[in-house]
Amino acid sequence: MKILHVDGSCGASGDMLLGALIDAGASLDVLNRTIDRLRLPGVALQARQVRSHGLGATRAIVSIPEDLQPHRHLSQILAIIEEAALDPWITQRSVAVFRRLAAAESKVHGIPIEEVHFHEIGALDTIVDIVGTVAAIAMLRPDRIHCSALNTGSGTVHCAHGRLPVPAPATAELIRGFPAYGSDIPFELLTPTGAALLTTLAEDFGPMPPMRIDCIGYGAGTHDIGRPNLLRVFIGDNIPHADTAPPDISGLETDRVGVIETQIDDMTPECLVSVMENLLAAGAIDAIIAPVQMKKGRTGFWMQVLVEPSDLGRIARSLLQETTTFGIRWQLESRIKLSREIRSTETPYGPIRMKIGWMDGKPVQISPEYEDCRLAAQHAGIPVHRIMNEARATFHLTSEFHDVERKNHDSPDRYRITDAKHL
Repeated sequence: MKILHVDGSCGASGDMLLGALIDAGASLDVLNRTIDRLRLPGVALQARQVRSHGLGATRAIVSIPEDLQPHRHLSQILAIIEEAALDPWITQRSVAVFRRLAAAESKVHGIPIEEVHFHEIGALDTIVDIVGTVAAIAMLRPDRIHCSALNTGSGTVHCAHGRLPVPAPATAELIRGFPAYGSDIPFELLTPTGAALLTTLAEDFGPMPPMRIDCIGYGAGTHDIGRPNLLRVFIGDNIPHADTAPPDISGLETDRVGVIETQIDDMTPECLVSVMENLLAAGAIDAIIAPVQMKKGRTGFWMQVLVEPSDLGRIARSLLQETTTFGIRWQLESRIKLSREIRSTETPYGPIRMKIGWMDGKPVQISPEYEDCRLAAQHAGIPVHRIMNEARATFHLTSEFHDVERKNHDSPDRYRITDAKHL
């Protein structure tokens, strides 16, 4: 599988990403033929070799006549793209990037998306940056696009609405739910166009995956930030791990989860349990605490938290705020799991929800929901294990269980729940 990995450690903008892709092998002539189809008079793309603090890179430059910088509504921009007779893949993804960018502007300004009418969206160079970047990716033909966490920079940025803090409001909205961080570089490193492109096109975020690198491209930014202002792209084939997945996972579900880990040796178990409860309440999928022996003979605790990839930043901040740790580790991992659904069964102690796990179209795990059993046990004044045993026995004896066994796993519309990650 061919992977395109984007290194956003110096941020990202549309021209930097486009320059890096040209540097990695995308044909400038083919890109200009694509841009010509947009029918933007006098607009052309140039690529110039530059040096940024001693490192060579390609700078993408959009040539535009000074009298052709009108503001445009989203509908006008989409019409330009859709009427250009581009490859359907390029059209669809370019439109998706612009829709995402306009939705962010709409939200931060509190206006309908149809009324979004900003220079930053309507400028012709933004159209060229977005369509050109998508066309360059189509030329390089990666099977998967991967991106690092994004460096937003710091300080303030001057725009049409005055001086605003970095990241600018639209950029902040675009990276909400994605891994990003600030830095001591006092510039706007991540622009709305760069954020819209990467959060729309990249399928995974995190450290560079194992890959055999074939080529590297460097795209230069326009500001002197006191160090190389470059965006890098790496293109190559992934290196599959022998233990990543068994040969056959048909009949099962797969997804990606964020894994956060840390060790703590200066908090009491009671405090750590409270932290774990708060993380689960905040949306973590699961949390584990285990005693470990740390350096200098100290007894401590190892904590692991599973989260949705989009929640990595938010949960990491909570963990750093609520514990005494000075740092955490994180990574994205693949997960194989049973597909799940919930069915309620009537017992002498009231209804108890049962969690059913599927494999190959058959239920292989059936478990009573603990919280239902605990509350029923409290109400009846009996041990919780008796409620759990009663629920299992009742569920297996009812005709409902046999209906579940006979149900076609490929169309489980009757009982399937849409989100069982916490069950």
